[in-house]
Amino acid sequence: MVNADPARLRQLVQVLLDNALRYTPPGGRVDVEVKPAALPGGVLGFELLVTDTGIGLVEAERPLLFDRHFRGSNARQFRPDGVGLGLPIAQTIAQAHGAQLVLHSRPDGGTQAVLLIAQAETNAAAAA
Repeated sequence: MVNADPARLRQLVQVLLDNALRYTPPGGRVDVEVKPAALPGGVLGFELLVTDTGIGLVEAERPLLFDRHFRGSNARQFRPDGVGLGLPIAQTIAQAHGAQLVLHSRPDGGTQAVLLIAQAETNAAAAA
């Protein structure tokens, strides 16, 4: 369990899935994985990975991907539509939940979105 607004967390995951599906050509692959993770400071949490075999990122553009209205050159070429708000919204939601959202370009092409979010304290742990 995590302490989160379910609607906003769902919106964040939808943005990541929508981007992966939107920018992966037919015949490509999108994988989703959730696993336990140790976060910075030894906090227990979860890692959500959305990995695709799509168009990938231009590494030099990575620092701009969470800027409002920015769309990477690969995205603009592949799909000229879009306004560049999905990732900034996802980043804002992640930050509001104390989570971290990072995008990685994969060497073989494609992108991996990683969301790190802390596990909710259980009543037993909070009482200790």
